[in-house]
Amino acid sequence: MTLPPRPVTSSQIDFKLPSDRFWGTTALLPPTSHGLPYIACIAHAITCFALQPQTSMTIEDASNELLKMMGNPSEDGEECGNHMEFGRFILMIAEQIPYDHPAHRKLVTLINYLQKGNWYSDVFMMEINQNMEIVFETSMDNSQLAAEMNRFVNYNAFLSQIDAHLPASLLSTAVLHFLNAFEMDYEHPESVPNSPGIHNALQAFQRGPQEINAKGKGLLRTATVRVASLWMIQNATHFFALLVSEPDRITDWDHTTVWTRTGQRFRGDRFSRERWKFWKDGFRQVVDEAAADSYLGKEAGDALRAMNVVDGTDASGSW
Repeated sequence: MTLPPRPVTSSQIDFKLPSDRFWGTTALLPPTSHGLPYIACIAHAITCFALQPQTSMTIEDASNELLKMMGNPSEDGEECGNHMEFGRFILMIAEQIPYDHPAHRKLVTLINYLQKGNWYSDVFMMEINQNMEIVFETSMDNSQLAAEMNRFVNYNAFLSQIDAHLPASLLSTAVLHFLNAFEMDYEHPESVPNSPGIHNALQAFQRGPQEINAKGKGLLRTATVRVASLWMIQNATHFFALLVSEPDRITDWDHTTVWTRTGQRFRGDRFSRERWKFWKDGFRQVVDEAAADSYLGKEAGDALRAMNVVDGTDASGSW
């Protein structure tokens, strides 16, 4: 499967629909959409229309139209094909729409409406699993990490907000595959500093679906965004070592040793709020003071933004 294009910024999103057909130049429709099943193409068009800033269609109306058109997916046949294509489409635009754009919230609401209509099918979940694996496999290529950051955060922010009880297979395959990849990067160990947050998440996922499910869907809703933020932080923490070993790289940086004085906040076995705040304040400080090295500022900014995603989607205070 071809990966979708890099995410667009909020100002670049354009949901204009062509007047003569349901595919073509619509910004978020895939370039091969002319080959999709007819009903799937109409579903794409309805979705794009409902996400427009100045649309006359409500999300509830859009979900009702989609429910009537798509029907219940069978194990094979056109209905199954329509659901699979629509699942791919939803995930593609979820990756492209910035997590803080109003259309992102609309898309989440649409999927939750569809779920209430008993439409949220195993076929759609299969698409989520497949796309998760693609995203994680791509993220393992360090040369593509920076290019995938925004897409990864947008995608996980979307997954964290849908009401569906995500299947254990999503966690046991894609997420564990991803976490293990970071811990087994023997070729470039210096690029992956130890992170207790990563180890803590790995241990939680390894406890098995029974324990995860017993804690309710609240954990499942936030798990993917937590992993996304940890991934962001993991990619940015290389400057921890840099600040200690090469402090002259940053102008007027006189707080280098603060990164070595974290004590239990960094080395503890719990991914605590205290450590979370410590890291976030540290990243913010780097952003403010790293003008002499824009690369460090960008890395810290990416991690800080990921942490803001989690702060915005997990208000339970459960961790």
